[in-house]
Amino acid sequence: MRVLKWLLGFLVTLTVLILAAVIIVPMVFDPNDYRDDITRLVNEKTGRDLKLNGELTVSVFPWVGIRTQGLTFSQPPQIGGEMMSVKTAQLRVKFTPLLSRQVHIDTIILESPKLHLVTLEGGIDSFSGLSTTADDGSTEDITPDDGAGAAVALVVQGLELTEGALLIEDRAANSTTQVSGLNLITGNLLGDTLAEISASGQISMSDSPDAIAFQLESQMQVDVDTLSVKVRELSAKVTQAQMEAVLDIDSVDVVDSSTISLKGTQVNLSGPIEAGLAIPGATADLDSQKANIPELVIEAGGFKAILADLVAANFIDAPTASGRLSIPKFNVQNFLKDLDVDYQTTDPAALKSVGLEAVFSGGLESAQVKDLVLTLDDSTLKGAASVSDFENPSAKFDLQLTTLDLDRYLPPSTDDAGADDEAVSGAEALAVPMAMFKEINANGQFKAETLIASGLTLDDIDVQVRSQQGSVTITPTASLYDGTLDGQIAYSEEGDTAKLAVKNEVDLVELGKMLNAAEVTDQLTGIGSLLVDLVVTEVNGVQNNQGVIKLQAKDGSIQGVDVKGMIDSAYAQYQSLSGKQPADSQEGQSKSSDETKFAELFGTFNVNNNIITNDDFTLQAPLFRVGGEGTIDIEKQVLNYLVEVKVVASTEGQGGEAIDKLSGIPIPIRFTGSLTEPSYSIDFKRLYKGLFAKEVDRKKGELLKEKFDIEGGEELSTKDVLKGILGRKLDKKDKRKAQERPLQERDASSGETVQEAPKDTRTEKEKAKDDLKKKLLDSIFD
Repeated sequence: MRVLKWLLGFLVTLTVLILAAVIIVPMVFDPNDYRDDITRLVNEKTGRDLKLNGELTVSVFPWVGIRTQGLTFSQPPQIGGEMMSVKTAQLRVKFTPLLSRQVHIDTIILESPKLHLVTLEGGIDSFSGLSTTADDGSTEDITPDDGAGAAVALVVQGLELTEGALLIEDRAANSTTQVSGLNLITGNLLGDTLAEISASGQISMSDSPDAIAFQLESQMQVDVDTLSVKVRELSAKVTQAQMEAVLDIDSVDVVDSSTISLKGTQVNLSGPIEAGLAIPGATADLDSQKANIPELVIEAGGFKAILADLVAANFIDAPTASGRLSIPKFNVQNFLKDLDVDYQTTDPAALKSVGLEAVFSGGLESAQVKDLVLTLDDSTLKGAASVSDFENPSAKFDLQLTTLDLDRYLPPSTDDAGADDEAVSGAEALAVPMAMFKEINANGQFKAETLIASGLTLDDIDVQVRSQQGSVTITPTASLYDGTLDGQIAYSEEGDTAKLAVKNEVDLVELGKMLNAAEVTDQLTGIGSLLVDLVVTEVNGVQNNQGVIKLQAKDGSIQGVDVKGMIDSAYAQYQSLSGKQPADSQEGQSKSSDETKFAELFGTFNVNNNIITNDDFTLQAPLFRVGGEGTIDIEKQVLNYLVEVKVVASTEGQGGEAIDKLSGIPIPIRFTGSLTEPSYSIDFKRLYKGLFAKEVDRKKGELLKEKFDIEGGEELSTKDVLKGILGRKLDKKDKRKAQERPLQERDASSGETVQEAPKDTRTEKEKAKDDLKKKLLDSIFD
């Protein structure tokens, strides 16, 4: 709009000068005698300086002609310098029509005209002062006044401008636009028939390194009475660097300065990319600010977009548009190659069939899409979405997806990517992108039959998103690896504090498949459940995290750890050092090929600023039980964990000699170092103490069986052993005394001799002594 204003101002200024010359020159015979009067008059009317260099020549009849060899017109005083200069100017006006107050001008010829338009920071520009202010405050253009107020009819046969230059300088924005080599030739545009018009030149802009060359050819007719314009066979070519654009329009009709009709528009772009735009027909009404384009087609390589039933409204005050967009399926990989875009996908067959159908509407503040059908190879996305208030976007959506493997469309992984990952610190890798949640202002639902992302496969996905000022809640549900996912992610902020609460429960999934697919770990298998309850808090950019993770699994294995192998190694070490002073501990290194199978596993892991603490880990295997406690630093990927392994009784031959010998003996093992391949050390001093105690108990049991006929003596305490031995001695003594005093009695009815119960022949002193011993034993063992 500013450029248009300047161009119109240029024409007004030029017209003022022409009219001044037309009126003044015929009055004199030698115009050079009035050179000072001409410059003074221009200065009085405009406040600018007009300089006429060289001799002025004049013709009389039938053309009143004037020619000057040099002309300059100054800028406003605040800018300084020249606003316009012309090397030579020639103007001829018919004498006879002047008598009827008509100005018939022959072709205006300007050689090397230069126009310098400047805008200052305060708003002053090169046209400031070229209008006068009336008493009522309105602005009046400077035009000749005949005193009677009658209109002057102006007819220009044509304009011939050669080697012109235009410099537009915006000092407020520190930008410049320059038109050089400007050539413009026109016929009588105001005549009864179409007149030829041609223009060419170059445009250079301060923010672009490459100049734009342009050429234009057309036929035009202007009706000043009805303000109607006809344009036929307009052809324009624009070239910049390696790109060339060609515009062809069959016809443009402007009726009553308000209704515009366009037919047969074609734009072709050539260069690194070949593209085209076609508009068979279009109409626009400037009064109602409404335009209709039945069809607009854009093509580039194998890409084609069709805009149908396009309606633009309020395109001057508040533009809006609506219509239907259709993009037939095309090969995106080939299209990117045409654009010299090097993008490779993990799957070479991806991006070979992409298409879109949608109904859209929108404006400068909002946009809506409905009846959406996006085809991405074998995947289809359907639904509707809208965005309001682009400055603070708020979105609504309802989308349904069939099956999509996102990993197919990612670039192939390279070794360089791994190097980049190593350059990122552990704290940075674990940082939660809180700003991402803060920017979410959306409400809607997303469903998908199957989605594969980062190797993880999810089925029956349903994600609900709800947000309001300062809070976002995302509720996902899905099926995965024969299990289910259910949970909630809630973001909230208050002042300088942002909080993200994650509560997710993964139930009865194939842990090995899930964790391996997600590239979390390949060290755990089994049917398991995982409960995550974490809270991340960020205050002034510093994050803290707290929460709990509960893990329960059955019928699985732990890779990288071989507990049975450790037990066998410990027992072999014990045997080799038999009779020698044992070492305090033995160290070893786990291998990725090691494995420990288990029947059940459970643990509660408390998280505090990337440090995991656990004190209730249990693992049950057919041959042993494991309990553990310790810490894991997930930022540094290291652990310090103490495990106690206790061998349980096994069937003969199942676990081998080590398992049998170590049954019931706790084996302490400490794991340290790398989380994936930790080092371990076995506390042999404590192990050997247990083995020695077990051997002593075995010998004790054999001795008690042999000497005192006591069964299970290896499991009796010293107290129970002593009590049993002394009790057996007292029983034998009482029995022997009773047998020393038998009584013979004959049963009268049976005739048999019956032994009477022995009589207690002990003295009172002996009885008291035996009672005292019995009480003493009872007091010791009870």
